[in-house]
Amino acid sequence: FEENQLTNHTLGMTYQLKSLGEVKPVIDAGGLFAYARQTGMISQKPS
Repeated sequence: FEENQLTNHTLGMTYQLKSLGEVKPVIDAGGLFAYARQTGMISQKPS
């Protein structure tokens, strides 16, 4: 989703998507809790 577009290769059509904005880092981290751990908002999981 880096280019903000989705391609349906079966139909050969490309669709423009809206930017994910401030939500993108949360999605990239793997979810809300993973993002919070990476940014220091909550402590790391005990091993």
